[in-house]
Amino acid sequence: MLPGTLQKYLDDQHATYVIEPCRLEDGLKASSCCENTAQCARVVAMTDESGIILAVLPSDRLLDVDALRRRLSREFYPLTASRTQTLFQDCEEQAWPPLAKAYGMRAIVDVSLYSQLVIRFMPGRRNIQIGMSVQEFQRLMGDVALGRFSAPLHGLDAQVHFASLHNSPGEPLAQRIGDAIERCENLPVLPESATEIFKLATDPNAGARDLAKVIELDSALTANILRYANSSFYGHQGEITDVQSAISRVLGFDRVLSLAIGMSIGRSFRILTEGPLGLNAYRRNAVYCAALSQKLAHALPKSNTAHAGTAYAAGLLHDFGRLFVGHVFPREYSLLERSLLANSHASMPDIEHNLMGIGHDEIAARLLQSWQLPETIVAAVRHHHNPSYRGEHALYAKLVLIANCALAKYGLNTSESDHLSPEVLTDLGLTEKCVREAADALWQDCADMETLAQLVA
Repeated sequence: MLPGTLQKYLDDQHATYVIEPCRLEDGLKASSCCENTAQCARVVAMTDESGIILAVLPSDRLLDVDALRRRLSREFYPLTASRTQTLFQDCEEQAWPPLAKAYGMRAIVDVSLYSQLVIRFMPGRRNIQIGMSVQEFQRLMGDVALGRFSAPLHGLDAQVHFASLHNSPGEPLAQRIGDAIERCENLPVLPESATEIFKLATDPNAGARDLAKVIELDSALTANILRYANSSFYGHQGEITDVQSAISRVLGFDRVLSLAIGMSIGRSFRILTEGPLGLNAYRRNAVYCAALSQKLAHALPKSNTAHAGTAYAAGLLHDFGRLFVGHVFPREYSLLERSLLANSHASMPDIEHNLMGIGHDEIAARLLQSWQLPETIVAAVRHHHNPSYRGEHALYAKLVLIANCALAKYGLNTSESDHLSPEVLTDLGLTEKCVREAADALWQDCADMETLAQLVA
């Protein structure tokens, strides 16, 4: 049965359509209703100070937020799923029909949708779809705005579409990012303690006393390390009052080293606090991923021995490239965040490569390499989205990858699928049950983890 609002509109318009079963088991995730996603219309509710408009486009394409801005001369921001649901109260979540007039709203349609002979869409129910001719769909949409504000999700056409986005003359954004890293352009001045900590990271002879001496030169860093060591999450009996004891008795050299790096460089970069790519989300993702990567490193079989401290460091720094982009290129970062919200069916790497020509993984790796961090961490950060990576340090990259996916179940790393790749699990020598149980145990300590997250960046 169709939602009452939509059914009344179709009846009043004497619409001609067919109701079919939705054939995609993952239709909700894919934001599509049929196997031919080019035929399936999806809806993104956008808003600004002038009000709400529904952007309607094929499910196999990305919504280009900047193109929509240029077409309507309005600075749009996508509504959250919960806000959008209030516009379609008799519909199931994320099964919103594109017939805006039925719900008293305005719409703009991407012209690529009208190249199809048949249009299909979810009519407020996820287990069915409506199909109709493109002419009938156009009639029911009424006098709506038209535009070209979508782009292919993959392939050369996608690269061509976004090739001129925010470019200086003849200089793609990816090149500008690379130049900023190479020339240290617009980068904040790092605390002196960060420089000294980087030196220790590459010194095989450095020990707890050396690290403690550097940290204790920075009062804020000292306070945060002691707060970590005294957290109930680590379960140490008695109070830790000095950094060397925090290293030798509770946290360990590698974990304190990675925490010190994360705290030192993170607090030098400034991005907005809220939002899916804001500082709070970055902190939570970093700390949870670090802790779970470490837990999984302890669970590996003897044939895949990994250093738990290195796994923690890789997890803590894996998204650092986002901090860099947000600080140095704030306008592009805002566009990236809006594009992420408007294209929940696409992965973060796909969106980044379409918009910027480079991913946060490569950005972070190049930056960390310029600071001469150990190659194990650089490689793990660079390849944490690549399940096929087979390089020397692949173990750490795959620990971070599988940790990210496991944490997606809890609303962390929302750009990731919560699917655990059987191939990656096999490479690590872990079972899905083991990973899920480790993530569940970590989530039960979420109050402590949230406290620790505020100390990073």
